[in-house]
Amino acid sequence: MSVNRERSANMTNWRFYGRQEELERLTRLLSSRLFCTHSVSGRRGVGKASLLREVAARRRGDPPLVHCELPEPVDGGSEALAEILARAVEVAGLAGLHARLLPTLKRRLPQFRFCEMVGRLIESGVIVALDEFHHARKLGLESQIKLMIDTFRFAKRVSSVNPQRCGKLFLLGSHQQQMLRMFLSDRPLHLRVDSGSSLRQWRIPTVLEMAAEQRLLDRPGRFLTLWTAFGGMPGHWERFATHDEWAKLRDFDALDDDRAWRAAFIEAELNHLESVPEDRYDNRAFVELTPEGRQILLHLGRGRRRGCTIGEFPPEMSKRAEQTLEDSLDVLEGHLELVGPVWEFLGPTKRWRVIDNNTQFQIDVMPAGRGKSRRTGLDDPDGVSWQELALRRLETHEGAALEKLTTAWLVEAPGVNWARQGVWLPGVPDIDAMAFAGKGKDRKLLLASCKRNAGKHDPAKQRQQFEEFMAALDVAGKRERADAIRGMPRRLMLVSPTFTAADRERLAIAGFECVGIRDMARSLGIEADC
Repeated sequence: MSVNRERSANMTNWRFYGRQEELERLTRLLSSRLFCTHSVSGRRGVGKASLLREVAARRRGDPPLVHCELPEPVDGGSEALAEILARAVEVAGLAGLHARLLPTLKRRLPQFRFCEMVGRLIESGVIVALDEFHHARKLGLESQIKLMIDTFRFAKRVSSVNPQRCGKLFLLGSHQQQMLRMFLSDRPLHLRVDSGSSLRQWRIPTVLEMAAEQRLLDRPGRFLTLWTAFGGMPGHWERFATHDEWAKLRDFDALDDDRAWRAAFIEAELNHLESVPEDRYDNRAFVELTPEGRQILLHLGRGRRRGCTIGEFPPEMSKRAEQTLEDSLDVLEGHLELVGPVWEFLGPTKRWRVIDNNTQFQIDVMPAGRGKSRRTGLDDPDGVSWQELALRRLETHEGAALEKLTTAWLVEAPGVNWARQGVWLPGVPDIDAMAFAGKGKDRKLLLASCKRNAGKHDPAKQRQQFEEFMAALDVAGKRERADAIRGMPRRLMLVSPTFTAADRERLAIAGFECVGIRDMARSLGIEADC
């Protein structure tokens, strides 16, 4: 996999990255001449609308796409629906079609007028995407959308206007739980969606491909900062890569000192977060968490790197009548992907921790720059400025993010069939990342230690920690499997954003393989040389 090395003064042109399977699936769907309804759910910023626009663009505008974002009911409600759709039609370059449709609909009630316009567009062969569709119930649209879908499914499978093609209806939503409820058996839209997709964050090959092409790997340490804050959320990366207010930060030569660059990044990110309503940027709000779920997420996200077992949660979280702690964790882990379990190696103990970078960043780093201390410029009671406190928290989380990056890379690496971050046993230091590669006699054990500063790697100490971990495997009570793991050939890896030639030579002599972030990219076939 190669990347374009040309760029403008600050950054190459942004393009659509990844999502190959989704692109192929939706391309096949759009190629059908029959009507269908497809739902796409996923967190705000994960790229739902971008995916649909890319599919339509690759078909060179045929069929055309009308993207209409439903308003929150407090933002005009149903009265504004037809006008919003009319603007979307004009933006799509279909003003002539709009002019033919609108005069016949002016006397209808808002919901009827809106749904009939959608139906006329579909009958004309247009792809209609209704974004933020989780607002549909409060806008009074569910029953009318159901009737429109039924009309096309049972009476107009092929367009009467264009016999060669009938349009499609896409329902996009960010509130994933609300989207799921809209299609339950007691709701009007039950069985009215032919297919659906749940869009996840980018996998690490896509993140690294994008970073290499956008020249973010020129300074791997700063890429790690961005990965810590953004994770695999395409919307955040695109904002950084394309918006004017980030131009100075994109030009890595403008701020040579890494800590000064991080401080400027935190300030810019904070300004961005404070420029939009809280429910637009706060992950805890836009995934429609229950109060109990939000409480759990905050508890896990504030300084609990190892997470919590069920028994370690506060009593008020464990003893609830309405929703059990386990139920809340299942929701947070499932389609929301905000928390995840980590198991005692070969043992029964399970702990829960926040696994989403962007959520962790907002919970534990950004609050340092919010509130009275920032507005007045005062220090906190301990005499630490909000800037310094945010920097310290960011640097701490970069260590955990490097472990997560390493594990995500190992999952994608050739021959690796199991990989985990922060593998632990009681009473001994964690293994930052562990993996098994190969099969049968060729199977190998990969052990990795991760540090933000390559100069901090101590090979003698790390080898001792690895040996202590291997010796402690018997405490899990699975001696036969423990002996098999101890007998495997090992690859010992030390991971940092980047290594000097001297570091690599020093650590190689000690029997360790050095892995930098550009090494990860190259191993996945991504050209990452500066």
